[in-house]
Amino acid sequence: DVMKGIQAGLYVVGGMSSLGKTTFVHQLLDQLAEQGDHVMYFSLEQSKIEMVTKSLARTIKNIADDKQCLTSTLIRQGHKNDGLFKALSHYKTFAERVNIYEGNFNTNITFIRQEIEKYIKFNNANPIIAIDYLQLIPPLDARMTDKAKVDTNITELKRISRDYGIP
Repeated sequence: DVMKGIQAGLYVVGGMSSLGKTTFVHQLLDQLAEQGDHVMYFSLEQSKIEMVTKSLARTIKNIADDKQCLTSTLIRQGHKNDGLFKALSHYKTFAERVNIYEGNFNTNITFIRQEIEKYIKFNNANPIIAIDYLQLIPPLDARMTDKAKVDTNITELKRISRDYGIP
């Protein structure tokens, strides 16, 4: 409300380990997709299945009876109930706008830019981008110091944001 929505630009969410930064941003992106925005989530730490099952567990909590709640771990272990089926049905209504990319050693800033360009061209929509997390984006030059790597990646992310008018 204070920001009047999410505007184009670079936002960095920082804090100590295990404070919920990933969960916060992931939940925010799910809510934005549910409202009609396209989102791209580059996860350099968690797998696509981990991200989706976390979305489903959160959705169960929001739309089903408390007795039907399942954790993301239980969902991955194969537990099913009516709450999960309700959550799946709800998630399908916006899942096509949620795009999760599992990171690997090739997920550098050039790859991220190329995927964004392809997405915009294919979907004719400018997505909201999240990258979890900045320090894990490999450098374009392996000889860079950690500070130079982060500085360069931030500069390139700002450039991507400006080039496409996206957050």
